[in-house]
Amino acid sequence: MIHIKNKGITALPLIILIGGIVLEIAITMALVAFYISESGSGARYSAEALSISQAGINDAMIKIIRNPSFNTGPSSPYYLSFDNNRNAQIVVCKDYQTITNNCDTYTNNKTEITSLGTVFGKNRRLRANVNINPTNGEIRIESIKEIPL
Repeated sequence: MIHIKNKGITALPLIILIGGIVLEIAITMALVAFYISESGSGARYSAEALSISQAGINDAMIKIIRNPSFNTGPSSPYYLSFDNNRNAQIVVCKDYQTITNNCDTYTNNKTEITSLGTVFGKNRRLRANVNINPTNGEIRIESIKEIPL
């Protein structure tokens, strides 16, 4: 009768071992699924940040159309907030453009707009150079390009 009582004890380590292996596989699959989903959202957030940066440039151009002397200067940007995690920081430099530092070189009748779009920590920066006709206020876009961060 003593053999019958001890039969279940030999199965216990085997059950614990199999349970541990199943648990490790489950944790590994969860981590792989997490990293795959994060990589896809990172690309999406980056594309969204580019769109928000473009929206910042468009907003600055509207402000320039309404007020041809609109200027923020490099030290006082203005912000567009779409929600807590989607923002644009816009710098408008009238009659200046960036060569080395923000707004460091004089250019007559040209305005530079720099917009930094941010979405959940992903940043994209665009810079637009526009030419403003002083007689009729016409604005012509000379270039819009992405600036590396």
